[in-house]
Amino acid sequence: MPIRYSLFKLSSGDSVFYNKEIRYQIDLHKPYLFDSLPDGNYKLEYSNIINDTFIKNISLKDNQVYKSKIIFDSLSLQKYYKSVPINNLKNGESYKQYCWGGCVASMHSFYQIKNNDDIYYFNSYTEKNKKLTETDLKAIEKFEAEIYFLNGKGSCNSTGQMTYTFSKENKIDTLKEMTCNWHGYEILMGELNKK
Repeated sequence: MPIRYSLFKLSSGDSVFYNKEIRYQIDLHKPYLFDSLPDGNYKLEYSNIINDTFIKNISLKDNQVYKSKIIFDSLSLQKYYKSVPINNLKNGESYKQYCWGGCVASMHSFYQIKNNDDIYYFNSYTEKNKKLTETDLKAIEKFEAEIYFLNGKGSCNSTGQMTYTFSKENKIDTLKEMTCNWHGYEILMGELNKK
């Protein structure tokens, strides 16, 4: 799945060998090969999905080959898992998640999770009372941790950002995903709708 990014640049001193800006997309699985670079010191700059910038310093000599793996969408989620709604749902409780946003091709959706005697059920526009498997629960947990992590992060303007709400009883959490790159909801729905 291609993503947009705000920075991917290879330079040496005042010479720029490669530079792309936010309007471009990259394929996450496509390798970028810079061949026949002269010996010297290089700086590889790139930004991740939330627009943090990283720099890798590279020194090449004697036709040396240098390989680097860049993970644009890696997120540190550990501290969010314990607070996500799916992990705090007691027996007999339920919550709803609504999402909307986008510009010309706007999107609106929801899901509801119910816990009946520690058996979890999923409701959405397309599914009614689907009994969730352990794999389903892990996918929901990951999605929810990602959206809590991404809340307010990114540089997307108002027409491209997504809004997510989680409501349980009288409590509503409203979260803004502003990366224009994250596809977590689509990935989750694909996982939950596998036959």
